[in-house]
Amino acid sequence: MKNASNLSTPEDKLNWIFTAFDQDGGGSIDLNEIMDIVMGLFKMAGMDEDIDMVVVCVSEIRQAVDKDGDGTITREEFVKNAVKSSFIYNNIISC
Repeated sequence: MKNASNLSTPEDKLNWIFTAFDQDGGGSIDLNEIMDIVMGLFKMAGMDEDIDMVVVCVSEIRQAVDKDGDGTITREEFVKNAVKSSFIYNNIISC
């Protein structure tokens, strides 16, 4: 697996991020896994865990990425749609 610092394209970054989100290795990510990652990113940024803000971020990610609305996000769905999430784009992709 590639190391995060060696990722050059948005697709490379999104595939790597998907793997990080898919904590149980099940091949898809659910809302609980997204919430865990968002809270981790808040901690890394030194931000307080404001549950209302976490819920807003998770909801924004879900709306942008989970296009079929089934509550489960596949790798293909994530890589194709994650750049449409302002949270993911601003906090991960553009870095």
